[in-house]
Amino acid sequence: EICYPEDEGIVQVEFFGIHVSTRGYVCFGLHIDSIMTRTADNVPIDLLTRMAVDIVQDTSKILGDMMSSHQRETMKMIFQGFPEKRRKFACYIAQSINPWYASAVQYLDRGDTENEIAQIIGPVRLGKDLGDKHFLFVGTLGLLCVGAKSYDYDAFLVPYCSLQAMMMMSGQVYDRFNHIIQMLDEAMGLTEQPDSDPYAVQRVQYLVAQSGTELGFMDVTVSHLADSIDKALMPPEPW
Repeated sequence: EICYPEDEGIVQVEFFGIHVSTRGYVCFGLHIDSIMTRTADNVPIDLLTRMAVDIVQDTSKILGDMMSSHQRETMKMIFQGFPEKRRKFACYIAQSINPWYASAVQYLDRGDTENEIAQIIGPVRLGKDLGDKHFLFVGTLGLLCVGAKSYDYDAFLVPYCSLQAMMMMSGQVYDRFNHIIQMLDEAMGLTEQPDSDPYAVQRVQYLVAQSGTELGFMDVTVSHLADSIDKALMPPEPW
């Protein structure tokens, strides 16, 4: 049960299922019973989007409480001091969607319908018919699987989401390496023109020390990420 404080007048009841995999990913799961006055079978996209923002923040807090101090410092370094705002790849499973079309292509109208889907999964990269009135939409920030038996696909969807999360993390690691290179470039520039700044020596010392510290964190992070990729498995389609 999640008991983080909410704004005055807001009552929010949250229960999460948490799975920490030996393959290197963490999965949070929950079932929506209702949001405000809407029950689970009639939730509009805008309310779902607002709820997703809270879920992202709360899951970061939960995992932060479970981490060691070294793990928290690593996350803080990788995400530039704001690990609680890091992106997560989301998986939405719904038994129906309104409006209900005959094909996934009809939802990708480059208009209101596609924009609503994009609110929860980001710009849509793929819309696919899975057969028997089941649809799959994949975006940059998540995916949406729709159909009466959509839960039967969870054995495929969860590993796929874990791979997408690894891709997100790989991109963040790449950005941090670029930041380290920028710091070293700045240090090199100051050593070539030491008279340009009266505090050049102190600045170079700081940049070199900070780069070394971050490289130490990055070495461990890359090692764990590579191990997770090696262990990742993709099961066959359940149907």
